[in-house]
Amino acid sequence: MRPHRLIPVALIACASMSAACASWRPAPAPIQPPPTPAFALRPCPIATLPEAPTWADLETAYILRGRQLVECDLARRLAVETLEAMGAMSGP
Repeated sequence: MRPHRLIPVALIACASMSAACASWRPAPAPIQPPPTPAFALRPCPIATLPEAPTWADLETAYILRGRQLVECDLARRLAVETLEAMGAMSGP
């Protein structure tokens, strides 16, 4: 019995369609920036002097401002490190 002449054509068509699907890549997901941590958006408190400051008020405000600036700087640095770590987890 002689094979049908369209069988090789059908096999070629099937193979070409399979090859086209195998080389197709889905579109990459859109890259979204990670959300900004809430502590990075809060304003930093700064101590102020009262109306008629005394020497003790000045010294207290000086020390308090130094502590507040260090806390604020550490919070901002933590926010940057968090964003970098979240970006590294999401991949290139």
